[in-house]
Amino acid sequence: MKKATALILALIFILSVPAAGFAGETLSGEQNGVIWTLTEDGTLTLTGEGQLDDYPSPWDSFSEMITKANISAGVKVGRYSFWSCENLEEINYDITYEELFDFYVPYGCVLHIKNEGTAVLTKPGNSYAKEYGYKELRTLFGKINFSLETSYTVKPSASKPYAIGKLDRKTLDNMLNEINFFRAVAHVDSVTDDETLNELAQAATVTNAAIRQLTHYPDKPDGMSDSMYELGRRGASSSNLAAGYSLLGSIQGYLEDSDSGNISRVGHRRWVLSPYLGKVGIGSTGSYSALRVFDESNEKADAQFTAWPGGNRIFPAEFFYPSYAMSVQVYGDCDFTENASATITRLKDGKKVTVNKNTKGDGAYFNVDTGGYGSSRALIFRPPYDSFGFYSGKYNITVTGVTGRMGLPVKISYDLVFLPVDSTLGDVDGDNRVTASDARTVLRCAVKLDYMPGTLNAAADCDFDGQITAADARLILRAAVNLEKPEKWYSDLL
Repeated sequence: MKKATALILALIFILSVPAAGFAGETLSGEQNGVIWTLTEDGTLTLTGEGQLDDYPSPWDSFSEMITKANISAGVKVGRYSFWSCENLEEINYDITYEELFDFYVPYGCVLHIKNEGTAVLTKPGNSYAKEYGYKELRTLFGKINFSLETSYTVKPSASKPYAIGKLDRKTLDNMLNEINFFRAVAHVDSVTDDETLNELAQAATVTNAAIRQLTHYPDKPDGMSDSMYELGRRGASSSNLAAGYSLLGSIQGYLEDSDSGNISRVGHRRWVLSPYLGKVGIGSTGSYSALRVFDESNEKADAQFTAWPGGNRIFPAEFFYPSYAMSVQVYGDCDFTENASATITRLKDGKKVTVNKNTKGDGAYFNVDTGGYGSSRALIFRPPYDSFGFYSGKYNITVTGVTGRMGLPVKISYDLVFLPVDSTLGDVDGDNRVTASDARTVLRCAVKLDYMPGTLNAAADCDFDGQITAADARLILRAAVNLEKPEKWYSDLL
């Protein structure tokens, strides 16, 4: 009995002794050039230069004792260095947001970095995508043949006997030119078409046309074979669909996406501009068209966010109107908080409008969608219609209420310049010259004696104030008599 009591007391004594080295001492070690020290107060300090192994950490045996970690800039921790540190409350890492990478942070632990709360994401789209200058963008736009009629190598039939049909190469290439022009504007990669995906998109249009209904979930048309219907069903459920547009016009419709049925998601837009999109399918039957977009084959995509309008610094002014919603799509760890807001600033006069969930006014709109349309999260916003007139010249868009990598607060801020791509600045009569006739037309519109088509507003607004005035007519007249060069008007914006 005495022996048993002595053994129990010995065990109690052993269990109550602090871990080796913690009788007022400091534990330390080295791994791959990284020096680690752990003091009695629970502070882990990492210095030196090197990459720690992902797992296990060299302090794994003492992980429960760690409450705070201080990490110097030369250290790259392993992905699971703190996996077992259940009592870790604070990590102070001497790196910037731009240098930050993914690693495990225990639940409830707070991460602090060098530029915490001030990191700004400034470049929409994939980091490696080409930046187009103004002339380059106009050249790219010039590759689209808007007068080319849709033609087929095999004609489709939406009535018995049904035929899927096949678009010819000229039509497909022209569509790719348009799609890739707008993707270049968004600063994401070009896409290619795929024969199998083209067949799915083509079958989707035949199936929709056969039942005379635009739907992602079509019923089987009477007399259509099971195999053809299956292709149509699969194509319709994985494509953007349009009716009543030309084939080229459907892309512009997808990007607008601001009608009452689509503005809450702008899902068609998000699919067309997805940075992960690599291959598409294109189909058309009568007034029905389809763009097969369920694809993530661009594995090199690295976008943290995309924007519309935005991406490439220069944006084609003809393709964005005050009635269109703006949107910012985020990827990876980025997300929007309940306090998200967007501020649009016209840099010419400093006028700014902030849009958030409380914004009122005719046309004002705000929503965060998490539906996963080409991106899992999107902020959709539109200032009141009368905020800026039409969009012309240089703007900044800043979005706050955003979290980024590791849940840290960031903001998104980018500039863009609205310039015409389908016409020369100052040329409103389409003769590719700036003449006194253009000045006369603009002056008549300024005094409400004539009407300027919306597509020409940006060409007429030479001083970039979002309206057509006598001042614009004066600039155009000076250019017509060689006292001004139109390039001078926008060169400072670029």
